[in-house]
Amino acid sequence: MKTRNIILYFIGLLTFCSCQDMFEPADENNRTEDAMYEESKYADGLLMYGYGRLPYLTTTQTDVATDDAVSNDLSNSYLIMATGSWASDYNPVSVWDACKDGIQYVNLFLEKVEKVKWAPSAVSKQQMFIDRLKGEAFGLRAIFYYYLLMAHGGYTADGELLGVPLLTSSENGSSDYNQPRATFADCVKQCFADCDSAMSLLPYDYANIDTDEEVPAKYKAIGAYVTSYNLIFGQKAHGLLSGRVAAATKAQVALLAASPAFRQKSGVTSAEAAMLCANVLKLNGGMEGFDPTGNKDWFQSGYKTLIETVENPEILWREDRHKNADQERQNYPPTLYGSGRVNPSQNLVNAFPMRNGRPITDPASGYKPQDPYANRDPRLTDYIIYNNTTYRKAQIISGTYPKFSH
Repeated sequence: MKTRNIILYFIGLLTFCSCQDMFEPADENNRTEDAMYEESKYADGLLMYGYGRLPYLTTTQTDVATDDAVSNDLSNSYLIMATGSWASDYNPVSVWDACKDGIQYVNLFLEKVEKVKWAPSAVSKQQMFIDRLKGEAFGLRAIFYYYLLMAHGGYTADGELLGVPLLTSSENGSSDYNQPRATFADCVKQCFADCDSAMSLLPYDYANIDTDEEVPAKYKAIGAYVTSYNLIFGQKAHGLLSGRVAAATKAQVALLAASPAFRQKSGVTSAEAAMLCANVLKLNGGMEGFDPTGNKDWFQSGYKTLIETVENPEILWREDRHKNADQERQNYPPTLYGSGRVNPSQNLVNAFPMRNGRPITDPASGYKPQDPYANRDPRLTDYIIYNNTTYRKAQIISGTYPKFSH
């Protein structure tokens, strides 16, 4: 009997041990923050999540939110908003969640970046990586706060000009999430400081250099050469946030702060905003830096599409050009195998006057409804593709016509 009890005891013990996972589940394959210190690609992912939260719309669909355009896409968010579905839990134009997420990722990255082994075998490479990545992070945070200020900055009932909660460190489970709104002026100062930090760490543009003599002195002093500099600050980094983007962001923040709505209490004057904008224009070549036909290049026979164009003097910062192919497919007219998602409204077309300057509603304008495009302001042809227009060597047919048999 005792032997039998002993056997049952050991069987029970083995059964209990084999079922321990029921009480203490095994660790899942979840990586901790500490893992990023040894693996730079993992750490870089934090910054990439920040880039992924940028509230930029790279399509033209925002025109649908105005009286200037309409969409043939029934799932278009602006169309859904306009037809009664705009609510607190459905707001396609909200930037709050994306910008707040971006700030959290950027703050967390800034707290970790100097501990990561980006290039532990070379002191100069390690420092250059840290500088570039920190510069990108500062610039991203300025952009996020700029968009939050545009959407949520404003006056209280008692006339105080407030911005948004100002966070320069990451939050965790024990953080106080009930932070008060900072003043609008303090938010602007933080944006300016972040832009200045970015500009101090980043080149104005990412471009390769040819000789060791061109390596900045602070990096040459710690052993950097032309090859290592180009690896980190050269052409391979093209498309990342640069000093030019940071300068433009600072000018945008200044324009917002110096607008009539905010200039009295924002701490930024119109003269300061004008100076910052002028600096960006000067570094872009001044007025000569703009394409003289940039307002209608897309209509010229030799114009290249967005996907074919490497650089455009009208654009300071753009997404990888190869990702713009879908925009062209979505918005080109069906005659050119597109989907025609965004189309000019009749309201926009009617806003163009006649060649003599009179509105089409003026009886003396000479407007003929039977021939609505004759003798109109030349800008109509520059900006609107209408029926029988020739675009990229194709005749555009915007109507449906019956077929007649002979």
